[in-house]
Amino acid sequence: MAKITQKNLDSQPSSAEVDLWSSQGGEGKLTVDVIDVGAEIIVLAPMAGAKQEAIEVFVHNDIITIRGERVLNLAGNVKTIIHSECYWGTFSRTVVLPAEVKSEQARAEYKNGVLTVRIPKRAVNAKIPIKIIEE
Repeated sequence: MAKITQKNLDSQPSSAEVDLWSSQGGEGKLTVDVIDVGAEIIVLAPMAGAKQEAIEVFVHNDIITIRGERVLNLAGNVKTIIHSECYWGTFSRTVVLPAEVKSEQARAEYKNGVLTVRIPKRAVNAKIPIKIIEE
């Protein structure tokens, strides 16, 4: 099972900072699908070739960050790479989820090269009663 970490993200970087951080240092951008199935949010992230111990998942309020690394091991026998479409190295992705979630109840499974993160939604009461005080 992939490691899920609850993290206090009070100083969450802006989207511009995240984009800048993601584009520097040759880090790859992970592709994800975010699916709302009613009571929970499911995040799917294909990452074939990544070892489970190299995957980190951070969930806080309505934000999920997934980080990891894929290593190409060809035992030094490579003379020339003729064609390359696969990304090898570190990757990450931060996504704003469509609802606040219960990060402490998040579950992750890494199977057949696909990370599946299930996160129950936090019930949000849209009606807040206000008591009127007479002076």
